[in-house]
Parts: sequence; structure tokens; C-alpha cells
Amino acid sequence: MIRRSQSQQCSSYALLAFAAIYWFMSLTSGSTVHPSRELATTSTSGSEDGAALPVNGSFSFDGSTSDIARQLYLRHAAGESIAKVAPNTMPNAVTERLETLGVSYSDLPGLLQRAVLWDCGFVITPENDAVQVRTLGGRSMAQLAVSKLEFGVTGCTAFNCSQPNNETYYANEFCTGTQMLTAAKCLIEAFGSDASEYLAMWSNGGDPDVTPEIRAVKHAWLDSSSNESYVVYAVHTMRVDSEPSYGSCNSGGYGSLVVPCYGTRGASVEVLAVMTQPVASPWVTTWFKTYQSTTEATVGQTSSESAGFDLLLLVPIVCAALSRRAPPMPPTANIQV
Repeated sequence: MIRRSQSQQCSSYALLAFAAIYWFMSLTSGSTVHPSRELATTSTSGSEDGAALPVNGSFSFDGSTSDIARQLYLRHAAGESIAKVAPNTMPNAVTERLETLGVSYSDLPGLLQRAVLWDCGFVITPENDAVQVRTLGGRSMAQLAVSKLEFGVTGCTAFNCSQPNNETYYANEFCTGTQMLTAAKCLIEAFGSDASEYLAMWSNGGDPDVTPEIRAVKHAWLDSSSNESYVVYAVHTMRVDSEPSYGSCNSGGYGSLVVPCYGTRGASVEVLAVMTQPVASPWVTTWFKTYQSTTEATVGQTSSESAGFDLLLLVPIVCAALSRRAPPMPPTANIQV
């Protein structure tokens, strides 16, 4: 029998020790290591964590976009603040998104609370309930606005109003619920009526310096000319006591963004099939992560540093220790062939 050299024994022991340590760290991390799955997870979290906060740039909240979260952040960056909002029941999707990163909803400022609710796909009803919004094809909540061109394709007519910046905005004039919904890109969870049918159900106005007041409104009415009943849900962005009534302009002021949506009650199977949960905006995650608890941030940093430790560095240490403890090798006998 051929006896292995001391260096060969050292290499074997070191490899065994390396395997044992790697197995132990996999257990203590709470999951088995799967390279392909780990790569996919890292890619996803990287897009979330690496998203930069928005800057003003060429962005203008002028009614052409429903990127309400961005406008809320820009008002926050400008030093504005607003009262906190606490819906009757906090949606699980909001709680889970925050708690996964060690953030508490109650610790967020009012502007960020509204941004998180909106980005997760929730709006507040007049009864202070958070109702879910699903979007066409799962698009983000920033892509729900109906343009003047898209509105025109519905066959509806609009009236125009002037704004202090000399820009013109439009709102629906003659339009049936069926026509209006052909341009809708969202679906709102049904809720009780609040008699808001006297407001426009579509509008593309906007004040670049406004802090949007996000409201869910149910428009329900009977068309006297056709005796048809219609229901259109909509997202409004102006305070109820400031918004002009249907058919009126905001005299001397700015218009507002109004986004028409289907309601879950009465929507066809085809519509329900194409409306899904909106994709989240990575930069909103970046924003609320700045409110992580100190404990969570420290634990996350420690875990990250531990995960980055190179186990191969242990091999020479283990090898040296085993070499020091290994008994002297007896002289090898001559092998007779």
C-alpha cells in the first residue's frame, strides 16, 4: 500500500474542512445555495436598490402623466410636508413591501405614505378605505393617464379651459360611460357611490407645483337621452372642495389630472383578464429605504459583509493547523515489483 505524503494529506483535510464550513454557512443563512437562483435574486434586488431618486429635469406634472409618486417626491425634495394618511385597513401588499426591508409605514412622512400607496396600486375612497387598482397589462401606476389624442378616439367631446401658465387643459363634455371606458387603462375595486357624478371623469390639467390629493371617485349616472345607466370609476388628484363641477373650468386656477378606470363590478371577463397588479417603481423603494430602522440597516450591512467573505481564505489556515498537528510519517518501505 502506498502511503500519501504529508502535503497530500493536508490538501485532503483542507478540502474536507472547506466543504464542511461551506455547508455550515449555507445552513445558518437559512437556505441551501443554488447558484442559478441566487443570480436571479441578485439581479432583481439590484434593480430595486440601484434605482436613483428622480430629479426635476424636464418632468412636469401637467396632466400628461400619472406619475403621481414622482410629483410627491419632488414636492418632498422642495421641502413640503403633508398630514399622514392612515386607511381604515392597511393593504397587505403595502405592509409586506415595507417590512421586507425593515421599514414601518407609520414612520414615513405623509408624502411618502401616499407615494407608496399609489405605487403599490391603492387609492383612498371617501370612506377612507384603500381600494386596489389593477392596470392594463401590469403597467406601472405612472402610465395610466389618458391623453387628449386617446380621449378623442373614444368619440367623446371635450371643452377647454385656460390655466395661469397660459396652457390649455381639457375635460370631458359629452361622453357616455361606454365611450369613456374604451380609453381606460385601469380597474378599481368597486366601492359605494359618493354622489361625485357632478365632477369630470376625465381631465388633463395640472399644476407643476401642486401636491396631488389622490382620491378614488365613483361616477354613476342615468343618461336621460338614452335611459342608459353608466358607472365609471376614476382617480382624482384635486381636493374635493377645490375641484370644479362637471362642465366648469377652475376659474383663475389650474386644472387637474383625472384618470378614468373600469370598476370590478360589472367589468367583462375580457377586461378582468388583462388587468393585473401594477409593476412597482424601483426608485420608490430607494426612497422609503432611507427610513429603515437603525437595527435593520445594521443587520443588513453585517449580513452583506458576511456574505462577501471568501471561504477560500480559510484553506491555508486550516492546512497550516493540520500540518502542525500531523504526526511524523514513518519511513516508507521499499516496494518490491
